[in-house]
Amino acid sequence: MWYFEETHLFQSLPLKDANDIIQKFVKRHIEFKKGAIIYGENDSNKHVYLVKSGSVCLTKFKRDGKQVIFSLLHKDTLFGGGDVLSERLYAHSAQANEKTKLCYVMKEDFIALLEKYDSLKTFILSTLYKQLRDAQDQIEIMSINDIKSRLVAVFSRFSKNMGTPIPDRLGCLYLKINMSQERLADYIGTTRESINRIMHELNDEGAIERVDGHSLILTKRFSDMADSLA
Repeated sequence: MWYFEETHLFQSLPLKDANDIIQKFVKRHIEFKKGAIIYGENDSNKHVYLVKSGSVCLTKFKRDGKQVIFSLLHKDTLFGGGDVLSERLYAHSAQANEKTKLCYVMKEDFIALLEKYDSLKTFILSTLYKQLRDAQDQIEIMSINDIKSRLVAVFSRFSKNMGTPIPDRLGCLYLKINMSQERLADYIGTTRESINRIMHELNDEGAIERVDGHSLILTKRFSDMADSLA
């Protein structure tokens, strides 16, 4: 129960409903190493998952065999529910982007909860709508022809969920991105070499400051660049 005392995920539900739902999720936990496959495209849809820690990439393969990342999920995110409700196989693959812990509920239990609690139905619809909006945002980013602008748009999007203000630097955000340059390249549809080159350009322009291999400081200059894309 300790995890759900920390999360805000189910706080919008009536307490009596949330307690029963939480009990179903806390029964089962599983941990995945970085790069591990949680489920594959066309696998049987047996579970609905909740990200406890870490992050998960949802991917599909194009006809040419290239993997495309269409969503990056973080803590307190449900996934797999849409496939369960449609009674189809998983329409995509899910892969641990880093060391990741998940809670999960069996398909049958999830459907039973939906039939019992109208509040959960509303919550799931809201969750699916948010995921649809995220996918639409990603499509908009992929429609940007300039790769540099694409990367700026992605960092801006990440910063809204993961950015931390730096107290003594007005307008600057600390951003930790647990993605390799190769994975980031897949996410925006380019090459690792292009990501490396553009990162150097942004650093030279004062838009970002590279802290380490996975952490950045987004400066006021970056904010101006991101605003110009809106």
